Amino acid sequence: MKTSNYIKLAGIAAMALLASPLANAMTDKEKEYLKLYGMITCERVGANQLALSPEEAKIFLEGVEARIKGELIPESAQETVMGMNEFLSDRAEKVMKAQAEKNKAVYEDFWKKVDAEKGVVKTNSGLRYKILKEGEKPLPTEDSTVKVDYVGTLPDGREFDASARHGGPAEFPLANVVPGFREGLQKVGKGGKIQLYIPAELGYGNRAMGIIPAGSPLVFVVDIIDFQ
Repeated sequence: MKTSNYIKLAGIAAMALLASPLANAMTDKEKEYLKLYGMITCERVGANQLALSPEEAKIFLEGVEARIKGELIPESAQETVMGMNEFLSDRAEKVMKAQAEKNKAVYEDFWKKVDAEKGVVKTNSGLRYKILKEGEKPLPTEDSTVKVDYVGTLPDGREFDASARHGGPAEFPLANVVPGFREGLQKVGKGGKIQLYIPAELGYGNRAMGIIPAGSPLVFVVDIIDFQ
């Protein structure tokens, strides 16, 4: 979340608005486009992670509006950028930590159902997994590079990622993935299939990642095509 992101946003918005002769005669579709642009930009610069109050949001929008109107960023901003970045970083971290704590209670029932499911194994780290199809021996190690097909979902079933989205099977070193995924893929060999239930501390922790909420468990179904 850098100052340059906000500067770029304001500059683009200002140029687009000033360059359009229809700025004051928008259609409903154009309004929809601008609202979507604002929402996407908000997410890209991380403003959605700050949990701004209505008063804080108003102040933030005052800054955007001022730049759109052509006001220059004060020269003194160079002296306050570091403090601003620290404020934004601390704010986002506190918000995500609070959300993660709140989510722990939300996911209690999810873990109860997982632990009661037949065939699910819990490891010392807290990872749960279920072998859907036994693979060949030997098994991958943490130093292996695997080739897999996978689908990742949230506890409520929403898909957040899948190898098919990226053109087919994915290949990567296990050393480069989150701890729960790395541990789980060492449980099944080539030709095998496994379902992983990864607690937040073995996934993305208190960080929110796209549609993945802070503190969320991750669920993966993975086919092991090959490994080296």
